[in-house]
Amino acid sequence: MEQFNIEEFAQMFDAALASDNPSVKKALRNFMMVAAIVHAQELNEDERLEGPFESLLKKVQNLESMMRELQNNRAYKDNYRDHYKDYVGTNSTRVYSPNISTTSGTTSWPNTAYSTTELTDLLKDLKFK
Repeated sequence: MEQFNIEEFAQMFDAALASDNPSVKKALRNFMMVAAIVHAQELNEDERLEGPFESLLKKVQNLESMMRELQNNRAYKDNYRDHYKDYVGTNSTRVYSPNISTTSGTTSWPNTAYSTTELTDLLKDLKFK
């Protein structure tokens, strides 16, 4: 075979598989017998060359795997977004800003007021390493 057109071969092979003609069925059985003999003569997977159909099947399997992964990632992100939308709302960046003001040496927490000296007295017994 000088030039092998896999698309044309696939169309002809598909037509032969769908045919009800007894002579076509016999020819396909003979073809499969020859293919089985060739396959049996190959000693291991390393010696065998990957043909166009096998490489096409691998490509299809890889594409299906990638599609499944994309769909799973998309579903995960959608579920994540749906789950946390009530917590985050429309603003996706939250900044912690407690209600603390430091004016004239007095730190004011909600409902409490301590002077700097009172805080120093409260924290003097704490030991930090």
